Amino acid sequence: MENAGRSAAEILARSIAENDSQKRSLNSLEFLVLVGPGNNGGDGMVMSRYLERWGGHISSYRWKEQQLTVQGREVAAEDVPAKLAEVIQRCDYVLDALLGTGRSRPLPESMRALLGRVRQEREKRAALQIIAIDLPTGMNADTGEVDPGTIAADVTITLACPKQGFFFFPGRDYIGELFVGDIGLPAGIEQAIQLEMLTGELVQSLLPERPLNSNKGTFGKVMLFCGSPAYPGSAFLAGNSAGRIGAGLITLAVTENMLPIYASAFHESTFLLLPAEAAGSFERVNSIMNSLEGYQALLTGPGLGQSPYIREVILELLESLRAMPDEKRPHLVIDADGLNNLSALERWWTLLPKGTVITPHPGEMGRLCKGLKVSGGNVDRLELARN
Repeated sequence: MENAGRSAAEILARSIAENDSQKRSLNSLEFLVLVGPGNNGGDGMVMSRYLERWGGHISSYRWKEQQLTVQGREVAAEDVPAKLAEVIQRCDYVLDALLGTGRSRPLPESMRALLGRVRQEREKRAALQIIAIDLPTGMNADTGEVDPGTIAADVTITLACPKQGFFFFPGRDYIGELFVGDIGLPAGIEQAIQLEMLTGELVQSLLPERPLNSNKGTFGKVMLFCGSPAYPGSAFLAGNSAGRIGAGLITLAVTENMLPIYASAFHESTFLLLPAEAAGSFERVNSIMNSLEGYQALLTGPGLGQSPYIREVILELLESLRAMPDEKRPHLVIDADGLNNLSALERWWTLLPKGTVITPHPGEMGRLCKGLKVSGGNVDRLELARN
């Protein structure tokens, strides 16, 4: 707790020194610490002690005891409501140290009321800064769901490691600028964590070097089975994305009536002309399979639409890909309408070729899970994906 509070205080003091628009020092600022009953409240008290030592003017309100201390002096019980209102109206920073990661139930009404008073003051004074200690009170650290009483922080100083709920909505909108405080954990302990966030830096480290004496075959071939007359833009987005990540050769599999739309926009792509719908699903899938040799990736789904015919095509495509030897089968990515059609099939997960990647957004994941409410349903998305 001492390490956590000191680290959080150091981060906040440094942030104020670097970012305060009025260039104010700590000895000109007033802080109100909202103290909860558990470890999070203890972290807040340690933090306030260091801020006071460095010149800050500290008031603290213990929510459970309803005790208010203003710059070292405890306020008489009968005067607390009025004095607390005064402090809220004049303070520069509110430190939210009410509840931490151990809370997943709805907030007590009295705590919601306290946070509501701070929110009302923030609406009047944009300069009032809300600092969340570890995470905003009322946020679920795993799912990112928030209580109706939760206040959006300007800064969140989380302890030890970021919480996965910070990267899911609505939680992402509530943390503001994120800092991670060092609490003195043994070196290397984070290596036991098997969860990794995809970042631009990580993706860059995974991209292969591009030798100067290379050609389009050096960087892989991708086929896109996307788009339809109703949704032509999906293929544009997919094709442009494949080009931006550096694919050497991009082939768009389309019917002849769609070719003029795409040929004028994809100057560097090649095209595979598919039979019209009247020819049947087998003929369309057969055209794709006969052209797949040498391709490392196949994307299907975006903009295909939803119909019994498209479901039949997807079912036959999956069956044909499963029959391929592992070493010759391209990596299959299914997105958008591919997933929506897939969700209508019984035990769809048993139909996927080895190594298939699916990329559902919450609505698509809900359909794949037979109507489960993934967005706003307090669902642990990572646990759902693992299962």
